[in-house]
Amino acid sequence: MFSGIVKAGKRCFAGIFVSQGLTNYDKKEWNYAESQFRRALRIAPDHYQARYLLAEALCQCDRFQEAEDELTQAIKLRPKTDTAWRLRGLARIELKKEEEAIADCQKSVELKGDFSNYLSLGMAYTAAKKFVEAGEALGKAAKMDPKNAAVNESLGECMLEQGRLEEARDAFRAAVKADSRDGAAYAKLAEVTEKLGDFKEALVHYTRAGFLEPKNAKYRVDAARVAIADGDFSGAIISYQEAVKLDPENITALIALCQYAREINDLEKAHSYAERLIGAHPDEWQANLEMAITLSVEGKKSEAQGFLAKALKLDNDAVKGELAKKGINF
Repeated sequence: MFSGIVKAGKRCFAGIFVSQGLTNYDKKEWNYAESQFRRALRIAPDHYQARYLLAEALCQCDRFQEAEDELTQAIKLRPKTDTAWRLRGLARIELKKEEEAIADCQKSVELKGDFSNYLSLGMAYTAAKKFVEAGEALGKAAKMDPKNAAVNESLGECMLEQGRLEEARDAFRAAVKADSRDGAAYAKLAEVTEKLGDFKEALVHYTRAGFLEPKNAKYRVDAARVAIADGDFSGAIISYQEAVKLDPENITALIALCQYAREINDLEKAHSYAERLIGAHPDEWQANLEMAITLSVEGKKSEAQGFLAKALKLDNDAVKGELAKKGINF
């Protein structure tokens, strides 16, 4: 009886440190929270809450191996509590222990088939590149919370990996409907619609992604690509120009602008873009080839040969293929 009273007293005392640790945790003071939870465990090693919360704090610090160890102890204390199984599964994903992560997340689903557990199981399957199983788990999570942007985006990624483009499109549409400020989700929706051949819709979504992430040059390059596919060449040039304003060394945009300037016979501007390409990418065959072609058009044949020789040295097959495609002879 006396030992029971002592044990209860220790747990009560440990609870004080757990409470303080929670205060630190809520303030994102992870190191202080860890310290408090460890103090609680020195007093009461079988304190499940302290053990579990310590693992959460360790995960926040990316210390996943330590978190896994703590969660293994927590599971021994309460083997029928789903949250510890789920969190250990998530930690094991980070540790690249995908099969063990799947087993943990499956156990969490067995104990409680709720949204969080199915989402975690889907993440574990995705990490293991088991996309069919991932799609099933994420689909169940999406049905439980159809307005959750994150789960729909994950489901879309999974469907995209399987080549199930229509389903991927539907999932990404649900994601952007749930969170209209998610630029990455709009970009993924654009990627899928582009693959489906709907260039007009893809352009709308890439444009929206660029609006939401105004410093992202890639979305401008992507928008230019689908604009060209849709026959909107002037729109493509505007997008490429926006891309180089954001990323002055963007090789795709600089090449496109250099080629366009040659096409409209603005050789001064073409030469300027070619110089920017060489300055930013001196050891890229594409940059050297663009300079060679530009110099050749300008009538500077001997200078052109030097850049052509370097381009061929960098990637002989790619350069010859590009020249053949363009019908250019030096």
